[in-house]
Amino acid sequence: MSHTATSGMENLMRIETLIANNLTNILQKENDNVSKINLYSIGDYWVAFEYSAFQLEQISDYTDGTLVMRLKNRPFPIVLNIISNANLKRFYKHYSNKEFLQLSAAPLDKESFSTWYRDLTMEVN
Repeated sequence: MSHTATSGMENLMRIETLIANNLTNILQKENDNVSKINLYSIGDYWVAFEYSAFQLEQISDYTDGTLVMRLKNRPFPIVLNIISNANLKRFYKHYSNKEFLQLSAAPLDKESFSTWYRDLTMEVN
């Protein structure tokens, strides 16, 4: 297995751990979110969920991927966006080694989010 594949598996395992330990809190933050990008560290990458994932994609051309996850106990898919430390530093200069970052964003356009979410989640059906 290549280093890239091993690294990718490690990141996926970190995302799974983050979701297993914090999903309820993460989704509650996103439900209340109107103008922030909530980012969670998974080592060399940061993960944004739902509204934050959408907002991150709106402000940066440097995201490293969008994932749609279906979880056994959730009726709807969860959408997340991933950005590397290096790419985050391209537009956010006040980076620090924390587990959680919250960036300011424009007010959320819920209609645009709904279209984005629907388009992404329809692709995996």
